[in-house]
Amino acid sequence: MEPPTVEHLEHVDGLDAFERLASEQRAHRRYLDTPVEPELFDRIVAAATRAPSAANSQPCVFVAVTDARRRADLGSLVA
Repeated sequence: MEPPTVEHLEHVDGLDAFERLASEQRAHRRYLDTPVEPELFDRIVAAATRAPSAANSQPCVFVAVTDARRRADLGSLVA
């Protein structure tokens, strides 16, 4: 069986959207002070947990800090 070619991949649903997302991704250092809806947060974390990792070790832990003072305290630790 031959590996897929670019021509094959052009027909994969969502490939263009993924390429656009991957090429436009940037690190963010400033954020809005607008809460994220819990359902959206859950979807984002679920997608992140499906990302590949070395030996499928899944070394990441996600923590949502909703208290503004605690966020500021955490921010001062890494600044």
